[in-house]
Amino acid sequence: MLIDLSFRNFRNFRDPQTLTFRRKGAGTTLRAAAESALTDPADLLGKAVSPVIAVYGANASGKSNLLNILLAICRLVATSYPAGGPDTKLSSDPYLLGGNDRTTHASIRFIADDGLDYLYELSWDKQKVISERLSYYRMIGSRRSTRRTALFTRDIRGIQFSAAFSGPRKEIASVASQRPNALLLSIGRSMGASSVQPAFDFFTKDIMFYDASQYLQEIDSLMRMPAGDTRFADLGSLLAGTDTGITGMRTVELPVSNSVVQLLAGEGVGNTGRYAFDPKAQKVRTLHFLHKGEDGANVDFEMRKESQGTLASLSFFSLALRQLSRPTLSVIDEIDTSLHPDLVAEFVSLFTDPVTNPHGSQLLFTTHDVSLIDDPPELAALKADQVWLTEKADDGSSSVYPITDMTARGSENIGRKYRAGAYGAVPFPEFHQRFARIINREGE
Repeated sequence: MLIDLSFRNFRNFRDPQTLTFRRKGAGTTLRAAAESALTDPADLLGKAVSPVIAVYGANASGKSNLLNILLAICRLVATSYPAGGPDTKLSSDPYLLGGNDRTTHASIRFIADDGLDYLYELSWDKQKVISERLSYYRMIGSRRSTRRTALFTRDIRGIQFSAAFSGPRKEIASVASQRPNALLLSIGRSMGASSVQPAFDFFTKDIMFYDASQYLQEIDSLMRMPAGDTRFADLGSLLAGTDTGITGMRTVELPVSNSVVQLLAGEGVGNTGRYAFDPKAQKVRTLHFLHKGEDGANVDFEMRKESQGTLASLSFFSLALRQLSRPTLSVIDEIDTSLHPDLVAEFVSLFTDPVTNPHGSQLLFTTHDVSLIDDPPELAALKADQVWLTEKADDGSSSVYPITDMTARGSENIGRKYRAGAYGAVPFPEFHQRFARIINREGE
């Protein structure tokens, strides 16, 4: 469960920024949780920590880059040691429109699968990791300490391990001295340090990134599922409830000739979008959908006969079933590019409703869909403290802030006021006037 994400000097974000899932006024609840034996993230969800954050803002205002800082950290944790070498450059994207600082700084507070509250802090540039620290609230009997314990600290003075760190310290420190371009968290996990495993798993297993415009990638994973997988029946049932006319779905295996094998191997499923090629079995899998005919019998439809909207809905339903089956964080860019607004609202509600989100999963997404905030507060899909905005200043730097900082009250229709520019972050307020001047000048 993500609680706070803070960072600076990343892409168009020059200054310190903080995105938090904390509910407004939830500080006391979080402090109480830190002093008790919290074992289930769902205990906090909705009370102190929000299940959902939606980020609004103009194009190129920084919405996607807000997600990308988290993606960059996850990739560094997963790959900086096992997939790199002594000369490997770190992925680094500092602010480039002014100044000479090329070091990115970040900190992430989260609750891992072991139920403990962690804080991971790091800074890096293209050449090396500048600093790194992993701390947590340790258990004292049945209660937690009110102070954090550092598992390890890495800075210009070297590497320090606390007594709570479990793992081959000398070996890890030796490798880190030879690999300044690898995170200690990544090295420690690769060398069997059990005390860092929960934090490593949070970044590499609990967070999933999803580009809504690439929804066919999810279809590809569905085509690769075993024919008897129960998710087919579940997904067919969900589709049947969305007025698509679909009553079910199944995978179909197709034997193919050598020429077709070569063609598919060259194109790949990502290009065709309708087939999953298994080179070992020399077969192609595709999806068929069942529709009820006039006589009541099911009629088989090939996937190419289904609309892109239907396939996008199927992808998001599949994603929801997977991500809500355990505590996860789903990070989705431009969620409204593929789904009808009503389905976007329904997808969001799966995370906000504790009945459909029993494990405390979270959703972080960017969108332009004002319908999610355009109803009266009691009917809106999102509450005011679940809405964040990105805005680009005249100097090219961006900032992110909660709409509640702009005095949004619980009784306001925040969608209407957002479109009117009351909270800032509105797209191209002068675009229409500029276009009018250009088109009339050309007509002279």
